[in-house]
Amino acid sequence: MALNLKQFMHEENLPPESVLRLNLIAGGAIFASLLLWSLPPFLLSGEKTLHKWLQGLSLCGAIFCSSTALIIGYKLKKIEPILNAEQMQEREDYQHWLASSRYYSEAVREGIITAALQGEIEPVKTPLAPAKEPISPPPPEPVMPTYSVSESKMPLTPEIITSPEPQKSVSERLNFPDRDDLRTKKLWSKIENSTCEWLLQLLLTKPLLVWGEQCSGKTKFAGFLAMLRILFFKHQVSVADPHSHQNEWPHLFEVYGREYNYGQINSRLTAYYQRLKGGSLPHTSIWDEVTNYAENCEEKLAGRFLKSILSDVRKPPEFPILLSHSNTLSSLGGGKGGIKKMQVRGLVEVNLRAKRDRLGNLEPALKGTIKGLKVDDRGEAVVRPIELE
Repeated sequence: MALNLKQFMHEENLPPESVLRLNLIAGGAIFASLLLWSLPPFLLSGEKTLHKWLQGLSLCGAIFCSSTALIIGYKLKKIEPILNAEQMQEREDYQHWLASSRYYSEAVREGIITAALQGEIEPVKTPLAPAKEPISPPPPEPVMPTYSVSESKMPLTPEIITSPEPQKSVSERLNFPDRDDLRTKKLWSKIENSTCEWLLQLLLTKPLLVWGEQCSGKTKFAGFLAMLRILFFKHQVSVADPHSHQNEWPHLFEVYGREYNYGQINSRLTAYYQRLKGGSLPHTSIWDEVTNYAENCEEKLAGRFLKSILSDVRKPPEFPILLSHSNTLSSLGGGKGGIKKMQVRGLVEVNLRAKRDRLGNLEPALKGTIKGLKVDDRGEAVVRPIELE
């Protein structure tokens, strides 16, 4: 018990088994304090000095046990959102891996079956190399031919792979689109050959701020950009939006904070900090209504959020998108310690505009400006107009 308490006082993250033990310890401490508080006055008389000392010691023991239970309860309340966020992140990673593995296995299988039906697969056996030593080696294990689907129209031939293929590095997996699917290739080619070269640059830009007045299309633009990241780079996408019951997000996204549930926003902030420490899968996190985080979320989580977005996401595979009605510090949750200078130099901003129809209703104008993709000779961010039509 002493070892668990020592570990508990010095660590923020604990396995579920330790949490269960600590709950049992806290319950035992409360029960012991109740016994020490209530039993001595009935069992011991107040006339003898020894009995008075025993009652005093029992009272001190009850106070100590109660204090221990209170400390454990406070610590468990402090780390509870971290544990919940870690469990949620593990489930998200598993679901993403499962979806990706099923997609690629079905795609490869479909290509092989199509090629086989067209008579393009002709198995060719490659002879094994002779043994170097005169001593007769053990019989080699049979190697099954490996079939691969080529992008060209040449006939597909199986090859015996005697050594494992080199794996792509993490940076290659994150920075190059998946072009195995024909439809993906067509969409990539269409975007690449259009006049929207700025859209290609936004695919892996981080951090990104999308701001503008109401009904300017911020939510739809962020959702469209995140869908492209899913298609080309297999990103996970999560949305923290306390107004999500009023917005429309794609069903592929994991949306949190519906109906002003800032408890879920707290859990997403905690999960964000955990991904910075040990995340390995590319993750696009969309943060809507950032202005309200400072007032409704925990101060230790929301107070350093903007500074972390501007400084801590360079190396981890974290790609945050902030949505706001303005680009001022107050509208982004505030901050200190040179935040304004960091914002000017490190944040790419997309400003979208709205227009009114014949009846005065606001609707997206499908145009705006983008700032921060390029800098001039003086090192200042260049602002250029963009159109979404």
